[in-house]
This record gives sequence, C-alpha cells and structure tokens, in this order.
Amino acid sequence: MKRLIPSPATIMILLFLPILCIVSKKRRKAGIIYFMTMIILSLGCFTNFYHSNSKKTVSDSTLLSLQAEHKIIIVSLKNGNYELRNIKIDDKIIEAEVDPVTIDDDRSKYLFPHNSSTQYKHKYKDIVLKTVQIYALSDSLKDSTHLSLPMSSISRVDIFSKDKGRTTANHVLSAIGVVAITAAIVIVIAAATSTPSTPSSSTNQNCGCPHVYVYQHNNFQFKNGLFSGAIYSSLEKTDYLPLDSLVNVNGRYKFRIVNSEQEEQKINQVALMKITHDAHTNVLLDRNGHAHTFDQAMPPLSTSLTTKDAAVTLKNKDGKSYWFNEKHDSNSAFGSVILTFEKPVDARLAKLIVHAKNSSWAAFIFDDFSSLFGEKFQQYQLKQDKADKDKLDRWQKDQALSLMVYVETDKGWQFVDYFPIIGSMGGRDMIMPVSIPPSKQNKVRIKLESAFMFWELNYAGIDYSVDKEVKPEIVPASYAIKSSDSSDQISDLANVDSHYSKLLQNEFISIEFDEHESNQTESYFLVSTGYYHSLKQYVGKPDIGMLKQFKKRGFFSEYSEKKFDEAQQLLAKGIDLKTWIEGK
Repeated sequence: MKRLIPSPATIMILLFLPILCIVSKKRRKAGIIYFMTMIILSLGCFTNFYHSNSKKTVSDSTLLSLQAEHKIIIVSLKNGNYELRNIKIDDKIIEAEVDPVTIDDDRSKYLFPHNSSTQYKHKYKDIVLKTVQIYALSDSLKDSTHLSLPMSSISRVDIFSKDKGRTTANHVLSAIGVVAITAAIVIVIAAATSTPSTPSSSTNQNCGCPHVYVYQHNNFQFKNGLFSGAIYSSLEKTDYLPLDSLVNVNGRYKFRIVNSEQEEQKINQVALMKITHDAHTNVLLDRNGHAHTFDQAMPPLSTSLTTKDAAVTLKNKDGKSYWFNEKHDSNSAFGSVILTFEKPVDARLAKLIVHAKNSSWAAFIFDDFSSLFGEKFQQYQLKQDKADKDKLDRWQKDQALSLMVYVETDKGWQFVDYFPIIGSMGGRDMIMPVSIPPSKQNKVRIKLESAFMFWELNYAGIDYSVDKEVKPEIVPASYAIKSSDSSDQISDLANVDSHYSKLLQNEFISIEFDEHESNQTESYFLVSTGYYHSLKQYVGKPDIGMLKQFKKRGFFSEYSEKKFDEAQQLLAKGIDLKTWIEGK
C-alpha cells in the first residue's frame, strides 16, 4: 500500500476546525486558551532538517564553484571561525579575506553538526542551506584580515543542503503528535470548565534515557543518549558511545549528563575510554565493549530496496535514511533490507559497520504500548524490575526491537547478532563482527531486520581487514557534581556496583576527565552503565486483551504498521483524529 502524506492545508484544517467547535459550544475563554496553545505547538513541532554532506576534502574547482554560487563559506580554525570572501587558489594554497564569525552571530548557530542530518529553524534557512563549512582545526589565523591556508590542512568539508526526505517524514509524524496533544488539551479544557481535571498521559515522543552534552566551541552541545532501552533494573546495560571532535579545555574534557525526561534515571558508572591507534585506522566498540579496527569500509554493491535513490542512500553517511517500511524476506513479517557486498573468496570473518538510530515513530508507538497498561503502568514497571533478564532479552529479539543481523548461508538466513536499542535522539556508528560461511562466491548477502519503522538506517559498509592490536585505557572521572545539591558523585560513578547516582527531571551531573592533549591519534568513547524508569501516569483500565497479543512473536511490528497505515489514511482524508487518539 502506498503511504499517504497529508498536505499542509489538510493538517491546518484538522487542527483548527475543533477551535470553532470549542468557541461556539464551550466557554470563550477555553477556546482562546486552546487557540493560543495550538499556535505554540504548531510552531515548535514541525522541524526542518539539513544534510551536512561531509567529505574529507574539496577540489579547487568545487570550492571556486561554490563561491560563484554565493555560498556562505566558513573555515573553522584552531583559534576561531571565519567567513571567507574573494577566494583565490594558487598552487594548492587558499588565499581569502576573512570575517570573524562570533558565537552570537546567526552564521554560527549551525556549525559543527554532530549528525549527517541535523535540525534547523525555518527562519535561518537562507543561511543554513547556503553554508559550506571547512575544517582545518590544526591551523590558526595569523593575519586578522587575511587567510593563507594549504588545502592539505583541510580535514573535512560540509556542504549543507536540505534533507527533504526526513523533513517530510518529520512533518507527517509531527502532525500525528500535534493532534494527539490537541486531543488531550481538548479533554483537559472541557474538564476544567465543568469538573476537576483528570491527569492525562504524556505524548512525548523523544527518546527516554540520560542525555549527554559535550563541551566544545564555548558551550555544551548535545551529543546523544545513554543506555537507551534499559527501562527496568533487569535491563540495566553498559553503553559505549563513540565521541568525536572532543575539545580539550585546560587539560580536561567536560561533559554534562542531563535528565530531560519525565523519568528517574539511575547511573551506575561513567568513564572515558581512550584508544591510541595509527592515523589511518578507525576504531569502534561492539555492543560488548570489544574494540575492532577498520581502514576503509566498502559500501554495498546493491540492496533490495525498491527505488534507486533508496539504494544509493545506504552508501554514504548523508542523512538520507531507510525506515524499515519495506519487507524483503517473504518468510518474515518484519521490515528488512538485504545488502550484497563484495567478498574475497577466502574471507571467513568480516566487520559490518552501520550508522543508524531508532526512529521517532518507534518512540511514539512504545509510548502508545505503555498507555495500554493504563493506571497499572507503574505497577507493571516495578514487576518488570524483578523479571528474568534473559526472558526479556528473548522477547525483545522476538519483536525485533533491536536491529537484527543475518548472513545468508546455503541453508538460508543465519542469525549473527543484533545492534542494541540506542534511542531516537541521534544516530551513531556501530560495528559487529560477522562470521562468513564457507563459499567460493565473491559476494556475501547480509539481511538487516527490524520491527516496522523502528529504525532509521543511514549507512552500511563492510570491512575484511584483520583487527589491529589496540589497548583500551580507562580514564576515570576527576570531577562529578550533581546540579541540585552540589554533591560529589565520583564514588557512585566509579564502578559497576550497587551504588548509583540518581537523577530526577531537569537535574544533571557535570563530569570532567583529566586528559592532556597528545600528538598521537586517539579515539574516545563514553562508557556508561545504568537504567531508568518512566514516571508517566496513564489513566483507565489496562487493555488486557490487546496486551496479550504482544506475547506473540512479531506483534509489535504488526501493531506499528497497522497504526501507521491508520493514521496516514485518516490524515489524508482530513478526518479528525480525536477519536483515534482517544481509542489508543
């Protein structure tokens, strides 16, 4: 079935028709409150995204062509950011006039994107979509008005462009989210004008988990979430977050771990892992914390995706993602993609590298699932704290909530391992060793599988090199202070034990690691262990009949697909979703 996308006009009609009903049938004050609330929500929910289109270098002709297109070309040096004007290139040396880009300058708001696809505000589109950022962080400006920069000093170039696919998808999902909030507001306003209000469930679609902010470029910038999916103490896990572009501040790396959610978060351990390696080697940790090296991963020769654009998407970290909304294995009900890679004939071991994250739709559906427990949700959560971890792990695998990986053998698809849930707040690079079955073929096929629309896959590649010997080094925290009471958290965060640092909503821990700058190439990872509890309160009786369905293998995927089709059809027809939302 073709997925339907509502027009902006349909969305606006959907949002504002209830206002007329409220103003005419209810108290005028309630109508005004509703109207103003809708304006605020509409302004904040529909998000635009841009691609960073990162490359390691840029040619003379490309740079001059970008200047001719009146792009905003900014170079980031060790001692600041500067816009380049009147660029000339002579013997691989960039000569240009410079204009400082300060922190409070609109041009600086979207520099240093952490992900290949990043948000921007619509009012800044004329700046963002014209920006080209050149990184030469080892060089400094020696003349306040003129730059002379060898092109060999450039380590990365970002040429920003609009991410049309993700922007469109976000607007569709935002429409669903806004209408859900709208329905809740209508109920609250109606109740407030007659009887005492009743608590309503949260419709927050963000990833639950602690959020990590890294200090760089004079402020703390969001990096990613930690141990996402560890929603009960029985699911406590260790997360290995890769870090890039760390900025050393007077011999220290600074972080903030923030509880931005309606949760109680319990953090068992936080440490910095350092791995020293040669400049041409990349290092990632698998889900068990084992280090793997690779030089240059090979993209897939082909994919099973139905459109040419979608197939090309996975070959580059360009922010264009596949959402697991297609099924490519007739024997499986899950969303999937089959990747064909070139393979040395005698290869027996490979490393699969992906860049991915959980989708915002997955967060929406999981919140919907939680609401099925109604007023018993908190009791259910406490019961799951005591559940058997292996049993919970098997259930998650049966539902394909993690990103499942299979390799094709002469006997069919053989399960390899899974990439763990990482949340919807930001994508990350992940690696997995894959045993290759004996074969005289020069190709290998790998299948990735997920519950319907639970993952966004941005890139996939494979590497056959032998792991180089590296020695991880743990750097303990030298400073860890909790925001609410200025208490020292170092002892609670030092080891995986029975001592936890607890964060409630809007609390954070400022944490620092002593580490002097080095001339060697080093990769860093934030190692964290913990779990968290949702503090959301749902209303109503548990839907026992529906909840029993989730014991079946694959029902989460079936439920997700059904909800998505239902929502899309209703939106496309311009039908008020209030009844649909209330029926969840």
